[in-house]
Amino acid sequence: MSPFTQFMAASTVYSKVRAREVVSWGIMGMAMQIPRDFVYSTIIYHSTEGVNKAFTGWGSVMTRYYRKDSAYRDSDLTVKYLGYWTDNGAYYYYHTEKNKTYEQTILDVKVYADMLKLPYRYVQFDSWFYYKGPKEGVTNWTSMPKIFPSGLRSLWEKTGWPVSAHNRWWSDKVVYAKQNGGKFNFIIEEKSRKAVPVDQTFWDYLMKTSKEWGLITYEQDWLNVEFDYITAMYSDVTLGRTWLTQMGAAAAKHGITIQYCMAPSRAALQSLEIPVVTQARATGDYQPGNDNWKIGVSSLFVDAIGVAPFKDNFWTTTDQPGNPYGKKETQPALIALAATLTTGPVAVGDGIGFSDPALIMRSCNTDGLLLKPTKPAKAINKQIIQAAFSGFRGEVWSTYSTISGMSFGIILGASMQSNESVTVGPTDAGFLQSGRSVAYGANIGAGGISAEFSDSKPLVLKGCSNVEFCLRYTTPVITHRGRQLMLYGEMSKWVVMSPQRITNIIISSNDVQVELTGASWEKVVFSLSYGGQLLQMPCLLSNAGRARISVLEGTCVPV
Repeated sequence: MSPFTQFMAASTVYSKVRAREVVSWGIMGMAMQIPRDFVYSTIIYHSTEGVNKAFTGWGSVMTRYYRKDSAYRDSDLTVKYLGYWTDNGAYYYYHTEKNKTYEQTILDVKVYADMLKLPYRYVQFDSWFYYKGPKEGVTNWTSMPKIFPSGLRSLWEKTGWPVSAHNRWWSDKVVYAKQNGGKFNFIIEEKSRKAVPVDQTFWDYLMKTSKEWGLITYEQDWLNVEFDYITAMYSDVTLGRTWLTQMGAAAAKHGITIQYCMAPSRAALQSLEIPVVTQARATGDYQPGNDNWKIGVSSLFVDAIGVAPFKDNFWTTTDQPGNPYGKKETQPALIALAATLTTGPVAVGDGIGFSDPALIMRSCNTDGLLLKPTKPAKAINKQIIQAAFSGFRGEVWSTYSTISGMSFGIILGASMQSNESVTVGPTDAGFLQSGRSVAYGANIGAGGISAEFSDSKPLVLKGCSNVEFCLRYTTPVITHRGRQLMLYGEMSKWVVMSPQRITNIIISSNDVQVELTGASWEKVVFSLSYGGQLLQMPCLLSNAGRARISVLEGTCVPV
C-alpha cells in the first residue's frame, strides 16, 4: 500500500483506535489549504508470490504510469563506472594528508591510483568543500579557496575526473536568496534557520555553473531534514513536489544526474516523476566495521521505483592507520561484493597506501566499467519471513544476469548465527529457469565442484558469516552434441557472468560461441566445463575490446 499521486503531500499514519490497529493514508494533516482540482490517490497492490514479486509488480505499475524508464540510470557514469569517494566513512572525510590541502590530497590520490592501475573514472566531494553558516546550513555552494586553491575546474583538468558532489539543506543566510542580496526567490524560516528555493531559475543557475567545474552527479543529502524542519513543506501541499521537480528539471537541462540521500519514502517516490534521479542511498552512513552493507530489504523498494540502490563508500583493507575514526574494517571482501551486487555506484574510500587492488578489480574491468548483474541483489522471501516470525538474523540475497535469454544466478548468505541455515532453490531465488541448472562456488577454478540446483535439490546455506560468507553461482546445463556444457564465467570477478562482459551466447549445431567485451587488449580468463572437462580459457581482447570463444575448438580469438 502506498501513495499513488502527490507523494510529497501524502502521509501514512499508524495508530491504535479502541484497541484496534489502524493504518491511514491521506493528505498531510497540517496542510493549510487544498488547491482546486488537487487529486490524491492510494494504490493497493497484491501478489500471491511473496514480498519480492509484490514489490516488483507494484514498481512496474508505478514506473509505467510515470513513464520512468532506465535510460538515465543506464547511462549515468557514476552508476556505470568505478569511483573514488570522500564522504562519511571514507579516509579523507574532513581529513587530508598531513600538512596538505584537499587539492593536493586528491592529486596524490590520482597519482596513487595510476601507480596501482586503479581505473577510477570520477571523484566524489562531500560537505567539506562548500561554505556553511548557522547550524551548518549551506550559504554558498561553491568551493572554498582554502580547500581547492587552484579551483575545482583546475583540479578536474589535472585529474581528468568529473565530479559527484554533495549538498545539504540551505541556510537562512544563503547568498542566493533575494532576502540576502541574491537574485532568486527563497522561503526563509527564521526559527529553523533554514531555507528552500522556489525559483526554477535558481536551479538552472546552480546546475549550469556547477557543470562548468565538472559536476556530473548532484548528491542531494539530508532530504529528511530539509522537509521535516521547514514548516512550509508540510503546510503547503505543492511545495515539496515543486522543490524536487525544479531541481530535477534543471539537472536534466544541463546533463546532470541526481542521487538522493537520507530520503524519506515520500521523496524517494517523488523520483518517479524525475527521470534524472538515477540512484539513492539505501542505507545509513558507512563507518569501518559497521553493517551498512545490509540493504537486501531496502533495495526491494529502491529498485522497484526505477532507481539504483547505493551502499555508500567502503574500505578495501582492514587497517588504515591515521584514519579519522580510529576504527578497522573487519569485512572488506563482503562489503566490496555487496557494493557490486547493488548495481549502484561502487565507491572506494581508501587512504593513500592502503588499497587492495585485486579486491577493487573484482568489481570492474580494466577501464573501470562495473561488471554487474542484471538486477540488484535483494533479500529473498525466506529471509524476510523467517526474520519476522522466527528471529532469523542472517542475510540471504539473490540476483541474476540475463544473457541471450538464459539466467545465471548469484546467491549470497552472510551474517548468520552458527545454528542458522536456509535452503534456497530456484523458486526461492526467483530465477527465470528452464531446464536443468547447477550451482557452484567461487573456487570452481581451483578444483571445486558443481551440484544440481533445483527445487528438489536446493542449496543449503549454513553458518555463513561476514568473513566466511557463502557465495554461490548457478548456470544452466546446455546439452550440445550429447555433451553437457556449463558456462562458469570469469571467476576473478564478483559477477562471473555479467552482461557488461558477456554480450552474447550463440548455440548452433556446429558450435557454442561466447562473445566477450571489455577494454582494449584486456586479458580475461573464462571458465567452462564441456563433456566433464573443466577448461580455463585465456582470452586477449582486441584493440576494439572484443573476443569470441569457440567451445568446440577450445579457442578464444580477438575480434
